[in-house]
Amino acid sequence: MRSVKFQFAWVSAGRLLGAALQALTLVLVARRLGPEEFGLLGAVIAAAMIPQVVCDLGLGTLILKARAIEPNNRTVAVALKLNRVTSIVGSLVFAVGVGALAFFFDSRFYWMLPLAVWVGAEKNADVSAGVLIADGRAHLSSVLLFGRRAMILLSTIGFLALDFNAAFAFSLASAGSSLVAAVVTGVLVSKRVQPARLGGVRRLLERARPYWIHSMATQVRSVDTLATAALAGPVQAGYYTAASRVTNPLRIVPTSLAAVLLPELARSSGVMSASTRKGIIALLIALGGLFAVLAAGAPWYVPLVLGSAYDGAILPLQIVLIGLVFGSAASMLVSVLQARGLQASVGRISIGSSLVYLVCLAVTAPVWGATGAALSLSLSFIVQSLLLLTRTLRAPSRLNRAREKVSA
Repeated sequence: MRSVKFQFAWVSAGRLLGAALQALTLVLVARRLGPEEFGLLGAVIAAAMIPQVVCDLGLGTLILKARAIEPNNRTVAVALKLNRVTSIVGSLVFAVGVGALAFFFDSRFYWMLPLAVWVGAEKNADVSAGVLIADGRAHLSSVLLFGRRAMILLSTIGFLALDFNAAFAFSLASAGSSLVAAVVTGVLVSKRVQPARLGGVRRLLERARPYWIHSMATQVRSVDTLATAALAGPVQAGYYTAASRVTNPLRIVPTSLAAVLLPELARSSGVMSASTRKGIIALLIALGGLFAVLAAGAPWYVPLVLGSAYDGAILPLQIVLIGLVFGSAASMLVSVLQARGLQASVGRISIGSSLVYLVCLAVTAPVWGATGAALSLSLSFIVQSLLLLTRTLRAPSRLNRAREKVSA
């Protein structure tokens, strides 16, 4: 099995490069659309997370953990097959939702209909790639992710050169590139997993439910742009989209480590070595310093990168950067607790922190716009990380609890 450092290096590199390409793509689209239309696109992208998470059913995390503990278990094959079905359902639901928005509210949403294909294809590719990570083949997963993001960027540039509407160019590029990635990933994974009939679904969903609850609660934050648009208007949503979405690459390092930690700790029933613990602490300190520097320099690089029209995004960006320190800690603590068999506790904590977020957003966004949304997001990260840390300290790893059965 490849070492944690090797896996982490590949996953981080692939996700960082992919996120950088994604950020560059969004910057190009933002400059072409302007704050108002970019706010609409950002709201749709945020809303896309809803069918992705709802239709995931917790299968992604279950596959990652089950494959790590018992590679030949039929659970993985059944979950992958079920995931393909739910991905199609997610795409159809999203298409109906965007079509309704375009028909009843604003015809500009029609340009974003191709994102319906992206919703299902992206989810299917990411869940399938979990098998590669659990098998110690993170380099394959990283190459596939980088290739997908590069295709989206190049396709978007090509469509813009043909004078396509910028929102349509991005949507069409995302749909086509993710569909290709899903097919390629599926072929690679099918060679590593023994086929199985789609049976025992009820039992499978019962085991996946705690992971699903966590994902659902966490992804409530993904409606931030949509909620900000509704509460404070599309311009403020555009500012907030610039602050929250362009900073997504900064979350890649901690989430990459979390993705690698889960299967590794699952094999050891949640036992963490001293070197791993010190490495996590050192990483969080380094990220805190990086985020502080970026927050201080925001008044300089935001107008330079996005243009003067996005000056209103400076303060929200600084607030989000502070919150990301706590968000990074939360990502890693989630993996530790899930590896110890405490996924139910993780779900409850995620629900609580998301409720804090929604209440604060409803109060602050109408008053302070993008700044209020950023404050709400950061506060939810703080609450979540503190609760997860408390639960971790109260629950030392126990071999007989974490080594849960993975047979279907």
